[in-house]
Amino acid sequence: MSRRVRVLILLALTLVGACLVFCYPPYSLAAYEQRSRTVYDREDNLICYSLSQDETFRFDCTKEEVDPIYLEMLLASEDARFYTHLGVDPLALGRAVIRNLLTQSITSGASTLAMQVVRRLSRNPRTLASKLKEALGATVLTCREGRDFVLRLYLTLAPFGANIEGVKAASLKWFGHLPDHLTPAEAALLVALPRAPEAIRPDRHPKAARFYRNEVLRLAVRQGVIRQDILEAATQEELPIRIRPLPRTAYQLGLLAKQQEQPEVHTFIDASVQHELIKVAEHYRSEHQDGSTLCAMVIDLRDNSVAGYLGSTSLEESYLDLPHALRSPGSSLKPFIYALAFEQHLLHPKTIVADTRSLYGTWEPRNFSRTFKGQISAAQALCLSLNIPALKVLAKVDPASFFTRFNQGRERLVLPPKATPKLALALGGLGISLYDLTELYAMLNRDGLWVKSQLFAGDKQESLRLLEPTSARAVFETLKMTQRPPLYSLLNEVSYKTGTSYGYRDALALGSLGCYTVGVWTGKPDNSPNPPKTGFTNAAPYLFEILSNLKRDSIFKVKLPPVDALSEDAPLTLKELNEKPALRLDPNLLRLEFPLGGELISPDSEGYINVRFKGGVEPIYLTVNGIPQSDPHFFRPQSDGVHHLSLIDSEGHAVGADFTVQLPHSENEQN
Repeated sequence: MSRRVRVLILLALTLVGACLVFCYPPYSLAAYEQRSRTVYDREDNLICYSLSQDETFRFDCTKEEVDPIYLEMLLASEDARFYTHLGVDPLALGRAVIRNLLTQSITSGASTLAMQVVRRLSRNPRTLASKLKEALGATVLTCREGRDFVLRLYLTLAPFGANIEGVKAASLKWFGHLPDHLTPAEAALLVALPRAPEAIRPDRHPKAARFYRNEVLRLAVRQGVIRQDILEAATQEELPIRIRPLPRTAYQLGLLAKQQEQPEVHTFIDASVQHELIKVAEHYRSEHQDGSTLCAMVIDLRDNSVAGYLGSTSLEESYLDLPHALRSPGSSLKPFIYALAFEQHLLHPKTIVADTRSLYGTWEPRNFSRTFKGQISAAQALCLSLNIPALKVLAKVDPASFFTRFNQGRERLVLPPKATPKLALALGGLGISLYDLTELYAMLNRDGLWVKSQLFAGDKQESLRLLEPTSARAVFETLKMTQRPPLYSLLNEVSYKTGTSYGYRDALALGSLGCYTVGVWTGKPDNSPNPPKTGFTNAAPYLFEILSNLKRDSIFKVKLPPVDALSEDAPLTLKELNEKPALRLDPNLLRLEFPLGGELISPDSEGYINVRFKGGVEPIYLTVNGIPQSDPHFFRPQSDGVHHLSLIDSEGHAVGADFTVQLPHSENEQN
C-alpha cells in the first residue's frame, strides 16, 4: 500500500471520527437540564428547593463544590485515568475483556465516569449493544463537552438511593450538610452508593453499606489517597440511619426564584438574620392561634441587600408570598407626606397644625383615638399618627404630586381601577407591598436615596433620589420620638412608624436601627378583618424583637447643615400651617344620611338599626365600634351606650357618626 493511500485512509478515518463526534447524537442532556430548582443564601447554604419534573432530588453540582478527598477517592475507585483517556479507557477495557474471556463470564467491567454518565442520560437497558452505544457516547461527550463537564454531569446525575441523584443532594439528604466538607468515611460512602443505590442503602442495608464503604477506604489507602490511621478511624464511623429532610427556611423565595433563568439561584440572605426571623415567626405563632400570620423582611444598608425574608410564620398558615402582596399601608405613608412637605418648604417639624374637627365635603375624618389634640407641632402630629394634620399636610402637598413622586422608578403605590389620587392616600386608601414599603423606609435611612434592594445575585443595581437629604433626615430623626412598645422603651434609637388598615386587616410596623431596616406585617392572608389588632399592638413588638436581636453595625451618615427642616426653629412663614380651604362637595362622594350623629336611637322590632347613605364607589364597608359588619345597610347593637359608625368605599373615602343606642328594657336585661 502506497504512502498516498495510507494518508487518504487516515484522513477518511479522521473524517468519520469527526462526524461521529460532532454529528452523531448518542445521548440527550434532558435529564441534566430538568434538575431541581434550588435557592441558596449568601454562604451557599440551601434555603429552598423543589423537585425535578420526575420528582427527584437532582441538584446541580460542580467539582469546586465537592471536598477534594471525595474526588480523589472517586477517581481512584471508578476511573483512575479519567484525565488521560477520551471517554473510554483502553487499558481498563483490555483488562476486562481478558478477564471475562478467561472466566467465561462477566466478572470485570470497564465503565468510565463518562460511560456511566451516558448510561444515566440515555437510560438504556444493560445489554452489549447498549455498552457499545455508551462507549461511543462517552467518547463523543468527552470530545464535545470536555472532562470538567463530564465530571459535573456525574456529580449531578449519579444515583444515591430513593429519589436522590447527585452528590450535593446525597450529602444533604444522608449527612445534613453540603459536600464541600466531608469526612473520609462520608466521602467513601458517596463513592460506593452509585454502584448499587438500593442494595447498599445505609438506612436499609447497613451491613452492605459498611462493607462497600470500607472497600473504597481500603482502595484509597492502596492508591495513597489516605493514610492507614485514617482508614482505621473511618471504618469505625457510624453510618447514617435515615434520610434527612432538607431545609426550607425561605419557601416563598422559591416562588420568586421561578422567575430566574437558572435552576440554581443564589441570594443575599444572611443565615443569622434569617434565623432571627424564623425565631420571631415561631414566637408569633405560639401567641396567635386565630389564623393570622406574620411576614417580614430585613434590608442591610451596608450592601443594599435583602438579608432576611419571611413569607409567613409557617406553610400551615400560608404558602403565599406575602411580602410582595398588595395591602393597605394604613398610616405608614404619613412620614413621606411630611417629608415632601418639608422639602417643598410648606412645613417644618415645629410648624403648628390644628388637630380639630374638619369637614371635607361631607367627609368628616377622625383620629384613631376619636379625640382631637388641638394645636400641635407637625413633629408631634407625625409621632402620634394623627389623621387630621396628615390630611391637611397632604392637601398642601397635593395628592397627585405625592403619588407621582413616590411612584418614580417603579410602580409602588397602586390605586383601584379608574381611581385618582385623593386625600384618602394619607389613611391607607391605596395598595402597596411590604417589600416596596420597607425599601421606602430604607430610603429614609439613606437620607432620601432609594436603592433597589439586591435579593438575587446578579440583580440590576438601581438608585434614585426620592427626597432631599434634609427633609428625609428630619423625618427619620422625628420618628425616633414615636412611642416604644412595652418592654422596648430603652431602644430609643429606633426610627419607626406603624400602620393599621381599615377593619384591622393589616397591621404594620417599619423601622431602622443601625445598618438594618425592617418591615413587619401581620394579618390574615385572606384579607379578612382581624380586630382589635393594630400596628402598635400586633406588629411593633415583633419589629423591635427583630431589631434588638440583630448584630448590627452603624452606617456612616454625612453631617448635614442645620438648615430647612433641620433648623432649630421654624421660619416665621411656617410658624403655623396655612391651610387650604375645604374641598368642594362632590355629588358622587360617599355621604351618610342616617344616623348623622348625636341622636338617641333604638333598634327596630327585630333588633336592627338601619344605615342610610348615598354616593361612594362599591363595595362599601361598615364598621361599628371598629368591628366590621356583614352588610353596610344595617347592624345589630349588642349593648346600650355610645356607638361609633364608619362607612368606607373602595376608593378610601370614609364617613362616620357617633350616637347613643338604647335597647328595649327586656333585651337589655337579657344582655
